[in-house]
Amino acid sequence: MKRAVILHGKDGHGHAHWFPWLKSRLEAKGYEVWVPDLPRAEEPDAERWTDFLFAARDWDFNDNLVIGHSAGAVEILQLAMALPEGVRLRAGILCGAFSQALPNDPEWHDLKRMFEPALAVEGTRHKAGSLVFVHAQNDPWCPLEQAEEMASRFGGELVVLPEGQHFSTALDPRFKEFPELLTILEERSLI
Repeated sequence: MKRAVILHGKDGHGHAHWFPWLKSRLEAKGYEVWVPDLPRAEEPDAERWTDFLFAARDWDFNDNLVIGHSAGAVEILQLAMALPEGVRLRAGILCGAFSQALPNDPEWHDLKRMFEPALAVEGTRHKAGSLVFVHAQNDPWCPLEQAEEMASRFGGELVVLPEGQHFSTALDPRFKEFPELLTILEERSLI
C-alpha cells in the first residue's frame, strides 16, 4: 500500500490548515495517510518529534511520501537523518521551510531545537528519493532565502509560488485547501 505522512508545524495539529483536505485527496488516490498530532507543538523539538514518529505507531517509513509544513518541514530532514539503514523516504515535500538562521533570531528562539541534532547533508540526502521545497515569495515569517539555502544545501528542488504567505489559515483562510501543492505532487509523479 502507498503511504503518506503529513507533519504540522509549531503550535499546530493534524486538523489544521490544508492537512485534512490533502489527506482526503491522497486517500482518494489509494494512499494510507497518517496526520499525527506531534507532542508539545508549542515547543518544537526534533528529537522529541522523531522519537514520537518512530514509537507512536507501527509505521514503516520506507518509500513513504512525507509532507511537512514549517517546523514539520524541518522535521522531515531530521526524520530522514534518523532512519535506519535500508529505509528511504520516497520523497519529502517541505512547505514553508526555514534554516538555522530563523531560530537564531531572538524572536524565533523557540524553534532552535528543530536543529538539534545538527542536520547533516550526508546523513539526510541519501535517505530520500527526492526533496521538494515549496515556498511562497511573500512568506512573512520564513524568508525565501532560507528555503533557497536549504534546497541548495540538501540537493532539493525549489518551487516558488508568487502568493501564499506561509500556507496557513492564520494568514489566509483559503489555506483550508492547497490545490497548488496537489498539482506540484502530480506534475512530479510523486502521487
